[in-house]
Amino acid sequence: MNTQTLALGTIGGTNNSPAAAPTRRDSSRRHQWRVRLGLLGILLAQALLSARGFPGPDQDEALYTHTGKLIWDGFLQGVPTTHWGAHGFFSGAPELYPVLAGRLDSAFGLTGVRTFSLLCMLATTGLLYLITRQLFGGRTALWTAAMYAVLPSVLELNVLATYDAPAVALLALACWIAVRCGPSRAYVLAAPVAALAIAVKYAALMFLPAIAVLAALTALRHRGRWHWPAAARALVLPALVAAVLGAAMALFGTAHLQGARSTTTGRAQSADSAEAVLRISLQLGGWLFALAGIGAVLYALRDPSGTTPGRWWRVTYASAMVLTAVLVPLYQAHLHTTVALGKHLAYALLFVAPLAGLAIDRFVGPYLPNLLCFLVAAGLVGLAVYGTNKATDLSRWFPDTSELARTLEPMVNAKGKYLAEPGNPMKYYFSETTAPDQWTELTWIDYTDPQGRKRQGFDAYRSAIRNGHFDLAVLDDHPGHDMSQRLIPELEKSGKYRLERTVANEDNSGPGEFQVWVRE
Repeated sequence: MNTQTLALGTIGGTNNSPAAAPTRRDSSRRHQWRVRLGLLGILLAQALLSARGFPGPDQDEALYTHTGKLIWDGFLQGVPTTHWGAHGFFSGAPELYPVLAGRLDSAFGLTGVRTFSLLCMLATTGLLYLITRQLFGGRTALWTAAMYAVLPSVLELNVLATYDAPAVALLALACWIAVRCGPSRAYVLAAPVAALAIAVKYAALMFLPAIAVLAALTALRHRGRWHWPAAARALVLPALVAAVLGAAMALFGTAHLQGARSTTTGRAQSADSAEAVLRISLQLGGWLFALAGIGAVLYALRDPSGTTPGRWWRVTYASAMVLTAVLVPLYQAHLHTTVALGKHLAYALLFVAPLAGLAIDRFVGPYLPNLLCFLVAAGLVGLAVYGTNKATDLSRWFPDTSELARTLEPMVNAKGKYLAEPGNPMKYYFSETTAPDQWTELTWIDYTDPQGRKRQGFDAYRSAIRNGHFDLAVLDDHPGHDMSQRLIPELEKSGKYRLERTVANEDNSGPGEFQVWVRE
């Protein structure tokens, strides 16, 4: 009896000894640490790829930070924010990101504002990893994060002090809440986060249906079958977001609707061709779109994990995400504009990146040969280099104005009147010296001639120049700056201005120069 017991105990110890469980736990811990180190490496690479030289603020960065300071000062002085006229032409609530950017700029300079954007984009990559891990597993999540981190659009937003980085991060957070809290009613926490993303950047409204679909599909996935209350989340979540935004407008007013219409829903059409929009979209994210399409087909055909209720679930998920992504280039093609296309693709590709990661994981498989591993790693390095170069091109959409500001510093004072293109960077640089109304831009002028006649458009600029209205004029003699090129001859023949200095500049359209004209 004792011998038999001992033998059974020995046999049992061979297969189920206490040492086996710690071994499995140790292996699991090592795997978790490898995954964490892999994600940390991806985030570190994303940050390092953004550590390159950048010029002074572009038009948008200068506009947001400078206006944010004015709004904050107005708040402290009891002046309504509408005094600055920001609601009509801002693509997000002026009281949110611009004020934050203004405070960060006051404390840490433009570098501090751009660092905040980098932190937001790093958070986005991390949240995208968590979303993909929840849907498809850790290995696919690492591929997804690695590909998203080297996108040109992402590398651009890493260092751009605009609404976009915090808006993308908030959308990613809302998606993660919808996916992570699928089994419970805590998914409703995604509503205020999504509402905040829309308030920060009105265009984020385009992605609300995708977040709602994610909430419903995640709930149905955990149910394992069709369930009407779970499916109803696709309607409940947008309704909650609408309620939050409605409450905000009831509390703070509806002035933001004008900005949403003029900059987003009712934006005027431009002159760029649909082919140009498509070409730039393919250059900046075509490879990830292609991988996502392949991943969508593969996932619709087969689910190796067996965790989805059926093919209908997989087809619905893949279709919703792909449709969400293609809406961005399609809408910009409808508007015939390539303005901000690079930034907006970072929103779109956030939703299809998991499908692209799934495609890579299907090709590579769990048992990756060393040669194929090397080739994939080399490919990611190549994409990182390509993304960095493209992001640098995107950052040169506007010319560097830092040298121009140094040139103007001894010429600008608190009493002068200045005509400037670009105007917003000059307001930013000389915010401590001048008031905003001392600067006239080439987009709009309020001018009455000495005879009391109200002038408008080009006639107003020409009349102001002939009458010596401006103490100094800065014009951009660059291809595409039509108004500047029309006004330079007016300055030459007015007899009241002389060309004081020229400052070389360069943007994506080629070399040019700023011309600084001083009144005689």
